[in-house]
Amino acid sequence: MFLKTAAAASVLVLAAGMAHATDTVSFTGLGLSAISPLTPTSSTGTGFILQTGSNGQGAAPFLSGGADKGEYLSVLGGGSATIEFAAPKTEYNLYVGSLDNYNTIAFIGGPTYTGDALLAITGGTAISGNQSSALTNGLFKFSFDTPVSGIVLSSSTNSLEVGAVPEPATWAVMLLGFGGIGASMRSARRKQAAATA
Repeated sequence: MFLKTAAAASVLVLAAGMAHATDTVSFTGLGLSAISPLTPTSSTGTGFILQTGSNGQGAAPFLSGGADKGEYLSVLGGGSATIEFAAPKTEYNLYVGSLDNYNTIAFIGGPTYTGDALLAITGGTAISGNQSSALTNGLFKFSFDTPVSGIVLSSSTNSLEVGAVPEPATWAVMLLGFGGIGASMRSARRKQAAATA
């Protein structure tokens, strides 16, 4: 796992030419085992597609266990996808697959990050787009000093592949659910053991 320090994030702040001095980005390569699809509210250019697997229009983001089997958003060459948040956010996590310098991630009301700027903190190289490298596939954590209202994802050439990362509240609900399943399985085993004794 590659976790870059605040020094690398400050290099990104300068490289992205941001007006917001305290906005930060951190990166963890291949840190997840599953992602969820993003649902764009609008698109421009040739747009985007939601898809699974890999083909000429995108490659499934590479996760810690290999290529993701779920649905992901692929922004096609010359296109963009806009995702408006239900409420303004000061933090946003995004799993990016095969990042290269053709990609741009712009936050509405906040900073814009070029693929080159993001590759600078991952240690990846320009025009990489490697579909299985921990330097071009991974979790980006964005923090903002001023809340942002959405994100615009674009790519000048095929393609920018992204997936959503569940919010902490979603993880908490999932963990409670798994705990409940475990408790009910344990209870069922005890009842079965008592019935056979």
